Amino acid sequence: MLIDEFLPKWDFNEVHRITIGAPREAVMRAAMEVTWSDVPLAQLLMKLTRNDMTTYRRILGDIKQLLGKDEQEIVFGGIGSPNGTPELDPPGSASFRAFAEPGCRKTVMNVRYEGGVLSTETRVKATDEKTRRDFRVYWLFIRYGSGFIRRAVLSAIRRRVRRDLRNHTRSEG
Repeated sequence: MLIDEFLPKWDFNEVHRITIGAPREAVMRAAMEVTWSDVPLAQLLMKLTRNDMTTYRRILGDIKQLLGKDEQEIVFGGIGSPNGTPELDPPGSASFRAFAEPGCRKTVMNVRYEGGVLSTETRVKATDEKTRRDFRVYWLFIRYGSGFIRRAVLSAIRRRVRRDLRNHTRSEG
């Protein structure tokens, strides 16, 4: 898997899957095009918890760089710390892999489609023991909400694929 090239060892992870019977190209295109407006359940969750998109973007702030992409997998990643997002010099996947500054966490998330199954995996690696302990507490609180949102994103991708395929069939007919 492509994700293994960027974070082969991790401290925390979660995986979610959904079946989609569609051509790989359609699924991967939808995965690249999905937006938060396609995920109304996530928006509702943020409203119910009095979070807004700005707050949620800060939580997801670590995951903002496209690290890699192939025919069946897209990998995003980033680095975060309590003091903000460290700048990679030079920016890119090689710098991401090599980064080891203490007090930070490296996060990767993929979207993968293989054998009719669309999955997403999130991996987090702390760069030192204190950060690992601190993040463990945070992970206990956000893991289930994060999983809910990941499943909602997978469902949104499936809806987008179905809609796009319906529209494509209509335009041909």
